[in-house]
Amino acid sequence: MIGCLYPTHAQTALQALHAARLDLIKRIRGLKADASPLPPEQLDKLNRLAASDVQTWVRDEIACAREFGLTIFGGCCGTNQRYIEALAKEVQFQHSHVVGRAHRLGPRAGQSVRAAAAQGES
Repeated sequence: MIGCLYPTHAQTALQALHAARLDLIKRIRGLKADASPLPPEQLDKLNRLAASDVQTWVRDEIACAREFGLTIFGGCCGTNQRYIEALAKEVQFQHSHVVGRAHRLGPRAGQSVRAAAAQGES
């Protein structure tokens, strides 16, 4: 699990880890991302919250999750209910489209997608 890092920073770190240690990348299952794209050293100098807009944050977290097969999502510093609700809505929307496509591919494909989704929910 990666925590308190903006999704694009996490993505860059995961890309480097993937290049260096493919065996370790499979151990990372989730991201609790903070809301600011500023690097930590710049954030430490601020006396105010510097957060990205909700939709940008959701897009960046989903992109990172997709690239590395992450299945646990969440927010950290600077996020609030609006961020989490938008993330949940987007994940649900994308999941419904994957399940819908799997049903069109045939019953076995649909079963595997539903089984994977059920594992992710527990």
